[in-house]
Amino acid sequence: MKIKLLEGGTLPTKATSGAACFDVYARQDLWISPGHTALVPLGFSIQLPEDRAALILPRSGMAYKHRVTVLNAPGVIDSDYRGECKALLMNHGDTSHTITAGERVAQMMITSLTSAVFEVVTQLDETTRAGGGFGSTGR
Repeated sequence: MKIKLLEGGTLPTKATSGAACFDVYARQDLWISPGHTALVPLGFSIQLPEDRAALILPRSGMAYKHRVTVLNAPGVIDSDYRGECKALLMNHGDTSHTITAGERVAQMMITSLTSAVFEVVTQLDETTRAGGGFGSTGR
């Protein structure tokens, strides 16, 4: 997979051989006030194959320790996008959060895509669950 590092960018890395995602890093210093968002430049552009997409996901430690998470999780990077990849972070905490250039701010998962052809019908097959959602299956 081709990747173009931008000035100040860090190559995405996997922390362990069993990691499902690549850690991605902030390209610049910034801070996020409580209740606000920041579009964090990640310092690279990527060329994904047409049957792949990259998903930008929160880091669990950042969410747990600082209440900072990816607002539109997962953020989607399409195969035809060639601009700088970014993470939309939100501070759900009570204090400002500072991000330092080179700091891990999110995770990137490369995923395979399958195509679908929709068939318009007037009725769907019945299931026990039917239209139940938003907690309808219990606690």
